[in-house]
Amino acid sequence: MGAAKLKNISLPVRVEYLSTNGGNVAGAPILLYGPNSSAWTFTITPTYQFEQYFMRFEASLVKAVNASAGASFGANGTNTSQVRGMVELGILY
Repeated sequence: MGAAKLKNISLPVRVEYLSTNGGNVAGAPILLYGPNSSAWTFTITPTYQFEQYFMRFEASLVKAVNASAGASFGANGTNTSQVRGMVELGILY
């Protein structure tokens, strides 16, 4: 009986890494969290589906590495990590 309740639930997980090697030249776009910065994320997305309807929660931890002062998270851009969340409801057709 317990397994039948879980058949409509999935638990995707992903880990991502991204980086930039952009320079600090006047007029150049600031990529990511400043020149030569990088970041990794860990995301978990539990999803429930019933017939064509689904509900998805997403929680993610983002960690900036070598971030320039003022270019990362928080009111002053000095926090190097951030937790993000999302709720999504939808219909598959």
